[in-house]
Amino acid sequence: MFLDGFEFVPDFDSEDFTAWFRTPATDHRNYLCRFAQEGTGGLFCFWKKDGGDDYSNSPVIYLGSEGERGVAARNFDDFLRVLSSGFILFSLVFAGKQYHFSEAEEDPEEKKENQATFDEFVSWLRAECSIEPAKDVLRMQSDLADLNAEFQSWIEARGKT
Repeated sequence: MFLDGFEFVPDFDSEDFTAWFRTPATDHRNYLCRFAQEGTGGLFCFWKKDGGDDYSNSPVIYLGSEGERGVAARNFDDFLRVLSSGFILFSLVFAGKQYHFSEAEEDPEEKKENQATFDEFVSWLRAECSIEPAKDVLRMQSDLADLNAEFQSWIEARGKT
């Protein structure tokens, strides 16, 4: 699997964020909407900074299973551009490294199969969504510095340090 356990999940399957924030507050759900998760338990969510239910320009954030957190993309289209670049989002968001999904795969057959699945995904994004893979994912990530600082402040104000 080229995305290492990544899967889109329906909103009704969204979890209660109280455990992640370790606070009894119940308003987290008004600001975060999980739409995907990855193999280690990390969550990708829309961050609705002002509440409401408009996701069209919501940043995509990552909440890791070990407490990692950060902005993955400025909006969903950018998220898909980064995702279709083939680089592991965790390494981009937290290490600023372009770690391609195929680098750790040693089995040539598995690598070939994963690449074919990835190519199919990218072709589908192009055909159905007019999304092209990001050409400079590190620049996209560096352009998120101010938004990431805002998100970190937002998190800290809710008790997660």
